[in-house]
Amino acid sequence: MPSWRCVGRSGLVSEVVLLDSSAVLAWIYREEGFEIMGRMLSRAADEDRRVFMAQISLLELAKSMKQAQPNLYPQSMSVVRMAPIDWLQVTDAEAVAAGELRADYRMSTADAIIVVLARRLGAELWHKDLEFDSLPKNFVKVKRLPYKKRRKK
Repeated sequence: MPSWRCVGRSGLVSEVVLLDSSAVLAWIYREEGFEIMGRMLSRAADEDRRVFMAQISLLELAKSMKQAQPNLYPQSMSVVRMAPIDWLQVTDAEAVAAGELRADYRMSTADAIIVVLARRLGAELWHKDLEFDSLPKNFVKVKRLPYKKRRKK
């Protein structure tokens, strides 16, 4: 099965991509930015590059997809599970690092784990999650997909 890679604006290839669940949900729900994910996935399908996700992201994906579209949940989860993604777990030392990161910055446990894993791999973290904006610039390489526009009151 082919692996994925990332083609950035410059056309250069990032060796490793780590996806946050927000990027995958944008792709599945066809939210703003889904076409960027689609182009990346289609360009990368035939290349010898890899895409990773933290195993904890399965929890986030399952919860979101089951709540948002219960009737389509089995199909949506099947698409995710069949994708050529390498699922990562954290080591004990990485769990401690994620806890320290969470203490220093305002972010969820899952997002802290994702950042630690992206740093371990030297990966570009693809997301559309505001929590990653709290990190210092250059702490981790990121590809921000378009955020949802806030409704005016």
